[in-house]
Amino acid sequence: MNLLSFNFWRNKYVLVVLCLLLVADIGGIVHAFESHGTRNGVIAIVFPPYGLYSIVESVSHPKKMDVATLAKTDEGRREISKGFTIKPNVWVALLEQIAAQKTQSVSTTINEQGIPYDVTATVQATGPVTLTIQPPDNKNITIAMIDENRDQVPEMLKIVKMVDGKAEVHNTPIDKYSSEDASEFLLAWTLSWATIAQEQQAAAQQVSQ
Repeated sequence: MNLLSFNFWRNKYVLVVLCLLLVADIGGIVHAFESHGTRNGVIAIVFPPYGLYSIVESVSHPKKMDVATLAKTDEGRREISKGFTIKPNVWVALLEQIAAQKTQSVSTTINEQGIPYDVTATVQATGPVTLTIQPPDNKNITIAMIDENRDQVPEMLKIVKMVDGKAEVHNTPIDKYSSEDASEFLLAWTLSWATIAQEQQAAAQQVSQ
């Protein structure tokens, strides 16, 4: 009797472990499709150990979420400042779409804590991506964040200040700023691109209809 009881509980625990592994594998498959594309998703289905690896990798993978929604809360804003990014395939397609336009730039407005900022993204077929932000309360200052290697992370901050009709230009690597200031720049960068991506997607859907 004791032996039968022992086998029963042992088998029950094995079943629980198998169920947990199955759930983890399914999560890994979903993550593989969403973050790495169809090829990786299919591999995760055909080769279950890759699905398990994918769910573990998702913990350290840059998170992809609705940035505009996150920005509505203080907690969400902190998460954005840590490096939330647009999905890689969306980012690449967005750059290509902007570069294909005659002006090679798009403009929009973002609202940061109730204050509207004019934003212009300038993209060439190759080379740096520039995002220019115009503060509403000071038209004499223009802030440009420059992503030199097109990886969604701006490396350089260019501030142009008009003094007595002359432009004073200051170029400073973002990593030279304090972590608090750098986080604010990254937040503005991410909010701007999230807004641009959503507007471009909406415009594309209207054209297709």
